[in-house]
Amino acid sequence: KEANPSDYVPDVRILISKNDGKNWIENLKDIVVGDVFYLRFELTIENRKFFGRDTAINYSIAIPATEILECTLQDYSGKVTVIPAADVLKDFTRYDFTALASKKPNKSIVMFQCKALQAGTHRLQVTFDDNVNDMHSKNATMVYIEQKEGE
Repeated sequence: KEANPSDYVPDVRILISKNDGKNWIENLKDIVVGDVFYLRFELTIENRKFFGRDTAINYSIAIPATEILECTLQDYSGKVTVIPAADVLKDFTRYDFTALASKKPNKSIVMFQCKALQAGTHRLQVTFDDNVNDMHSKNATMVYIEQKEGE
């Protein structure tokens, strides 16, 4: 039997640190243009049918209006890899990854060191290949602000 997109269910958590990774919060607002910060994506993908094997699922992370200074991936094996710079597309940078979907999935962690480039409201996206239903794509809103005078 072929798998269908509802067989694979991802869980994605997006966190930010404005203090070198000491504290992580889910509020992606009030990031000052020019400031360096960290984005952390924690991801697992459950295989609800479990066909006797783990399944590789491709996913992409697109981050708008942001310079990516460094990207690392701690994958299902626990290994940490520095990911080369991705192509900067129209107004965003996209990175592509692979995670294993399994009955008891391991967490993959993607960490970005970022610099906010442009004030405004920006939508970052996590999207998956055709194995995963589109309804599981994850969007988050980041708000970049100009530094106030005197700060």
